[in-house]
Amino acid sequence: LESAAITLGQNTLTNLESNESYYYVFTAPVAGTYQFYSSKDEESSGDPRAWLYDYKMSELNYGDDNIDGGNFWFTRYLSAGETVFLRVEDYDGDPASFYTCVDFY
Repeated sequence: LESAAITLGQNTLTNLESNESYYYVFTAPVAGTYQFYSSKDEESSGDPRAWLYDYKMSELNYGDDNIDGGNFWFTRYLSAGETVFLRVEDYDGDPASFYTCVDFY
């Protein structure tokens, strides 16, 4: 699975082509509850949604339009060293540009 690491506490710009999904990989540095979300600014576009998967690609969580502006948001408890995959895409399959974020909850 082709993916890029996402950094805790940083907004990561996500640019998607039509009908494209993108995968981020995240490994929890410590045990705790983490929040996964998207955000947009005046130059952003699209209707982001996301799925969270474990290392076996079993779905752990899903988010779509959970917070203002049509952004996704959800939380998940992760053990120290646990690796998850975050799949993001535009709801309608349109080209999109938004920020993808993971942070402590």
